[in-house]
Order: sequence, then C-alpha cells, then structure tokens
Amino acid sequence: QSADSGEAPRCSGQVVAGGQGEGALGNPRGIFVDSHQGIYVAEASRERVTRWVDGGCLEGSIELVAGGRGWGEGLHQISNPTGIFVDSSGAV
Repeated sequence: QSADSGEAPRCSGQVVAGGQGEGALGNPRGIFVDSHQGIYVAEASRERVTRWVDGGCLEGSIELVAGGRGWGEGLHQISNPTGIFVDSSGAV
C-alpha cells in the first residue's frame, strides 16, 4: 500500500524500526509527522534525521534527510539532534 492510497501499509510481521541495518534507530530523540504521513526521526547517537514513508515497510521507504555522515560541524553533518521540525514547504 502507498501513503496516497488512503490505507495503512501492512508490514506482515516485519520489523520496520529497531533491530539492525537501515531501520536500526540510534537513540531517537525527536519525531515529527508531516501532512503526507511521512515520519521524521531525529537520532542522537547516529547523528542523523531519517524520513519514513509507507510505514517503513517497502524497499527504499527510509530516506536520510540530514546528517548521517558522522559527528562534526560541517554543513553535511549534524551533532546529537534532539528534536525535529518540518515546515509546510518540506524544509527540515
């Protein structure tokens, strides 16, 4: 199912958050749900913000939107994110 179908995605017993790999959460500290049901998660220990669409059930449904390139002060890095806000234009 897609977010546009109006039905909740069905994961059939799949682990979609936690565990290991792409869906592993690293000390989640903030969450935001946009008007399209995209779920943004700020992960402090993985230094990143991810966006989950379709409940994270489908291949490619977890997207890196900020950080994820290690700790630092560069424009491509974030440090210990503890909250998240997405404006109406989709800017994080």
